[in-house]
Amino acid sequence: MKIRRLSIVNFKGIKNLEWTLPNEGIYCLIGKGDSAKTTVLEAIRCVFSSAWNLPFFDSDFHACDTTNPIKIEIVLGELTDEFCSDKKYSDHLRGWNKNKKKLNDEPADDDEEVLSVRLRVEKDLEPKWKVVTDRNPDGVDFKTADRAKVGVGMIGNLNEKQLSWATGTVLAQITESDNLNSSLVDATRAARSSLDGQRNALEKFDAAAAKSQAVATNLGVPVAYEYKAHLDLSSINIRIGGLTLHDGEIPLRQLGLGSRRMLLCGIQQESLQEQHITLFDELEYGLEPHRIARLVSTSRMTRKGNISLPPIPQPFYEN
Repeated sequence: MKIRRLSIVNFKGIKNLEWTLPNEGIYCLIGKGDSAKTTVLEAIRCVFSSAWNLPFFDSDFHACDTTNPIKIEIVLGELTDEFCSDKKYSDHLRGWNKNKKKLNDEPADDDEEVLSVRLRVEKDLEPKWKVVTDRNPDGVDFKTADRAKVGVGMIGNLNEKQLSWATGTVLAQITESDNLNSSLVDATRAARSSLDGQRNALEKFDAAAAKSQAVATNLGVPVAYEYKAHLDLSSINIRIGGLTLHDGEIPLRQLGLGSRRMLLCGIQQESLQEQHITLFDELEYGLEPHRIARLVSTSRMTRKGNISLPPIPQPFYEN
């Protein structure tokens, strides 16, 4: 799928923006700091967010003016057969004339079939996603599952948690497991069991446990088995990021800034769906020019979807 046109009204630093994208593969947003480049990417991410209720605040409105709603509308082309089917949005298809860069409410013979997806947020801060047409301006709901199928992802955010196995991380996404949480629970239990084979290292702790057992016996506190030092599963919950990526014995969170960012970008690309829109923000952050060139080159060669949209504050977006 590809973005044909983007409209943003009253969102953060943007009062009004209309952008018709050329039919190219890579786009680069270039501008000075605080010129709302990241806001453009954030607007795209919000329209296709898979969250059922994305949080908004007064500060998300341009100049904090909540009397005027946030309106973000995207014309989406190269649609999948599913989106064009009777069970989905066949009654709400519009036409996009690629030569004239014009949107027609009823598709003409030579038009590409497209959908107009609109996100609107009023002062009640409740986001509403709709597929709209001029013939039905109120539109129909653009459901959470369908927003997720567009496959929008932000690549390049430097978050060390992404180098661990936890819910929502990129490592979790590329891990082949029917149930990641169950696998992490098994890993937690394995860590606890392995400690029994290392009792010599716990000699001093076990001595304190034996004293505690003697105290318990003297006070009439029941002792079912034997007091000993052990790991509490509720305190070493690997599911919240305790299992991390290592190079030998060295945790990869100790890599340099540029290496961490390159690695995360690469792993995030591995997790992309077949249909996706990929957003790069601040591509140059932490990367030398030769690394930027390598990352851009790799992104081109490993493209998986019909559309990849990478932006960067000196961004390059790939459509």
